[in-house]
Amino acid sequence: MDYSTYLKRLQDLATEEVTDSLKEEILGRLLGNKGPALLRDEYDVTEILYGVYDRLENQQKEKELHRLKESVIYLFMEYVEKCNTTLNIKGQGISVEHMALLNRLANLVVHYLHPEDWSSFQEKCYLLPHLSDTLYGFLFQKFRQPLEKIARLDGQELELAILVLDLWAAITPYQFPSPVKDPVLKTMEDTLTNTVEDFQGRGGITQEKSRLLLLVIQCNILLRPKATAEKLDEIILVIKRFDSCSATIKTKRRWFNICREYELLFEEFPQWRKEFVAGIRELPKSLLPLETDSRKLLMSSLGKMGLTKESKRFEPAEKSSYLKLVPKRAS
Repeated sequence: MDYSTYLKRLQDLATEEVTDSLKEEILGRLLGNKGPALLRDEYDVTEILYGVYDRLENQQKEKELHRLKESVIYLFMEYVEKCNTTLNIKGQGISVEHMALLNRLANLVVHYLHPEDWSSFQEKCYLLPHLSDTLYGFLFQKFRQPLEKIARLDGQELELAILVLDLWAAITPYQFPSPVKDPVLKTMEDTLTNTVEDFQGRGGITQEKSRLLLLVIQCNILLRPKATAEKLDEIILVIKRFDSCSATIKTKRRWFNICREYELLFEEFPQWRKEFVAGIRELPKSLLPLETDSRKLLMSSLGKMGLTKESKRFEPAEKSSYLKLVPKRAS
């Protein structure tokens, strides 16, 4: 079957009321068992699944789009459940194939759901808020530690939790105030507090722990910019510890990349920037008096966010210069 024929087959399956055949076809394609061989300019087996969505969107086929979204969401949650059962009930490891499948499904979900405008999406389709609630419930209940203690997970369970949390954050729109309500906001704030505390001076530094730390920080800046900015001194100390404890895990470099992204986001969402800046102004000017490197890291972070003016508040005070007067000798 050539590319065009297979693309048409996917479109036809999306017109069927029952989505079982569509889900089977998507799953087969993601596992590499269905559809044509990759074209020369295709980088992955999922590319044709992005293509069918874009074509349906251009044709304004709302019902077909809904079935496509519903199918990838169902498959993602089905395989997250399977992987969690494999780990926590069967006591076995997750296969490389299944982790790759989950990552591909997560990327499709993000592409399909367009979380930029939550309110208008709710009017057309319940899938986005429903998926958000489902992912949050999974994080809160399905692992051996609750969400607030996620930093205490390890191994593949931590890897799976990061994947779910990352998708939850990715489908949460950049809006202020956030459409996410309490008690989720409170739980995420507690997660940040506990994660920072757990990583202050104890616990092994691993690639996954570094990813988790930065992801939890991002989630909180997204949801509660002011409250998170007020904790930035503690956050900076943990980032510094991670970066100084490992020559291979470049936590500071990744953090700086995130800061550069926020510079663009703050330009697009000025109210969100205003809230974050309000939190920065709550930090004392005499912050980190004995930690010169930490102070520099804080100032560099704010500068990369486009907040140079705010960063200057934390410049160390210059030492007072004075003349040492020597009494004249009596002649």
